[in-house]
Amino acid sequence: MLRIDPQHVSTPSLHSGAPSAAPRCETCGYELLSVLDSSGPAASCPECGTPSWKSGPALRPGSPWQQRPGLGAFALTLWLIISRPAVLFRAMEATGRHAWSLLVLQSVIAAVAFLSPWSGVLTSDPVRQLRFARTISRMMQIVGAVFIQILVLAACLCAASLILGFLLRSYGRVRGWNPPPGTTRSIAAHAAIGWTVVAGVVWSLLTAWFVATLIVSAAANPSAARALGQASGWLATTGGRYGLLPLPVLIFGAGGILVARIALTGLQACRYANAPDTARFFDPTVRETTQ
Repeated sequence: MLRIDPQHVSTPSLHSGAPSAAPRCETCGYELLSVLDSSGPAASCPECGTPSWKSGPALRPGSPWQQRPGLGAFALTLWLIISRPAVLFRAMEATGRHAWSLLVLQSVIAAVAFLSPWSGVLTSDPVRQLRFARTISRMMQIVGAVFIQILVLAACLCAASLILGFLLRSYGRVRGWNPPPGTTRSIAAHAAIGWTVVAGVVWSLLTAWFVATLIVSAAANPSAARALGQASGWLATTGGRYGLLPLPVLIFGAGGILVARIALTGLQACRYANAPDTARFFDPTVRETTQ
């Protein structure tokens, strides 16, 4: 879906407003304005020899989510970020299109994934509380508390991703890449899948522990059941008392490292990316219509 045929490249829509930045070679960052004016996109970059047309924004159709937000596009975007991040970021449009919606959605999903397995351990147990709730107001209070927890954690994850986007832009400026804010925001929004991946790993480990407990109980193995019982007791008492702070720090730290790693891949792939409004420099017909 993200493979581009240079013989069938479509010109992206132009954005009105501020004038375009000077087009650059996506391989080395060389400014191509004079080259495109004199020889057109068929010429090669004087610095690295890459054909100029390969730096055109038409070769960045956008991630599936950028093209058309939806459930299928969301699933495909996440799969590409996990399996082929370099390919996805090479096709990502160098704008902030649909970045906010993707970032918010990713943060909410990650917050739910983080909080769900700890229900009854580090947070209140809403399921058990609902079973014993006797009034509508009490039920609404329990459900409201759950929503507040999710929203607070989602806001924290969203803020962490935005801070990462700011740091990416600063790092890019130091390296001479100077990525625009919209591009770094899109990179951070796509990289936010790292939060959900770490939450999923923790969820899987806790589920595996629960399944192992059930298997041992069904097998009627006293020694194994006693060992699991002692370990569970330690987690519920000593581990819960001393691990209340280190455990979340470890989990969210791992998530932050993964998000940063994905984001750096995106920054490398988009460091010299040309925005859609530079299409007029690469296509003479578009340039004539915009003048």
